[in-house]
Amino acid sequence: MRTSSTDQGRDRLVGSSYVDELAAQLCGDYRHVAPAIVRACVDAEYSRLADARLQSFIPILVERAVRERLGRPTVTPTAA
Repeated sequence: MRTSSTDQGRDRLVGSSYVDELAAQLCGDYRHVAPAIVRACVDAEYSRLADARLQSFIPILVERAVRERLGRPTVTPTAA
């Protein structure tokens, strides 16, 4: 079975450390959302952009898309 370039690109991105770092950051920002859901959103957006011509912009585009999907993070007020 041949692997398409889309599959190869997605696998390269989804398996990378910056994907893990972004997912961890977003899990911290969206504590009210299950980590598996955050990670699924991140993976889906990376897969969608795997064939983008400018690969260097993918991380910020993924972050923006996931934040838009998940809405505003809940903010815990801190005592002053």
